[in-house]
Amino acid sequence: MNSDDKKEAPRVYANNVELTATALDLSIEFGFQVGDDPPEPLFKVVMAWEEGAILKGFLEETLSSYEEIAGSIRRVHEIQPQPSERGG
Repeated sequence: MNSDDKKEAPRVYANNVELTATALDLSIEFGFQVGDDPPEPLFKVVMAWEEGAILKGFLEETLSSYEEIAGSIRRVHEIQPQPSERGG
């Protein structure tokens, strides 16, 4: 297969992540959640622990580079809900 034949993976937005693990592998389930509704599962990626360690390194390096440019990323529990414009 040449580079012109390479199929692009579908692009999906997820705002919810759940991790589960067994002795043999790691599962990362991505979902979409609106408000207090339960998250809607979108897809799950299952990988060997070795691949999980590689992913951890990629994420740490990428997030660190981003934070050097843009500043610290606020964690969800640090973000305070804003009152709605309708007086809420």
